[in-house]
Amino acid sequence: MANKMDMTAEEAGMFAKYLKDPKFIELFEQYATSLKDPKTAAEQNAYLAQLEAGGQAESVYGKGVQLIVPEAWFVVKTKDESGANRVYINICTSPKVDEMKLAPADDGSGPRRQLQLPMVLHGKDGRQGTAPDGGPLLVWDLAVNPNAAIERVEEVLGSKLLREYKLPRLKYKATPAAAQ
Repeated sequence: MANKMDMTAEEAGMFAKYLKDPKFIELFEQYATSLKDPKTAAEQNAYLAQLEAGGQAESVYGKGVQLIVPEAWFVVKTKDESGANRVYINICTSPKVDEMKLAPADDGSGPRRQLQLPMVLHGKDGRQGTAPDGGPLLVWDLAVNPNAAIERVEEVLGSKLLREYKLPRLKYKATPAAAQ
């Protein structure tokens, strides 16, 4: 998956110059290798948490940027349309993602409400990797508010549910009547 890069002629010239420098290539390879190290990932997460706790995210990443360090929930595994690339979607939660809400439908169909479920997708290109068999894979992180599903069921049920939950290893839970 190719990414488009917008560079000025000056930036492209500097980049080409650095790519001819053996020391730059060596440092770049060390950096790329370090990204695969779990220790490096832990250090990066600690740094992000420090920025977030200190309210410094905007000064480092730009105005309007809010850091979200999601909590893992479950994984969806699929493939792209060609079947050649495996795709993993990490469904994560974060209280920083807006909660779901019922809003007036804006399709002109009258007084109806529609469910809005805000979600945040990490990046626009995912993270590329290699599967154990050497094949390509792509990983995405999708964050939702942890209370979204529970609150919707509470609304329909008319009573509160516990916030402690389990993730059974089921693809789908059906009742005997629904399974027929």
